[in-house]
Amino acid sequence: MKVLIVEDEVVNALLFEHYLRELGHEVAGVVATGRGAIAAAEKTSPDAVLMDINLMDDVDGIDAAAAILEKRAVRIIFATGYDNAAIRERAAKINPHRYLVKPLTRKDLEEAL
Repeated sequence: MKVLIVEDEVVNALLFEHYLRELGHEVAGVVATGRGAIAAAEKTSPDAVLMDINLMDDVDGIDAAAAILEKRAVRIIFATGYDNAAIRERAAKINPHRYLVKPLTRKDLEEAL
């Protein structure tokens, strides 16, 4: 499966990339912003997007995921350090494949994909 990683914490991005490659998945790219995620999804046509919610620009992960889903069918897997009801409720409106709370393990990613 081709997976786009959207993560603004470099250590997490590297770890997720390592886990995905170990699991036999192709990494379509790693970006740190919502706008970057939208552009990268358009360019790389991933099967799944591993999406942080709190990103480095004015487009958060939920809005970026919604924009991506308007153009293509793709699995959205949220991976966030924020586990509160308001964020979960907002994220649920776009019907993500999974909503994971960091820290993530290799097994978490394996089960999500």
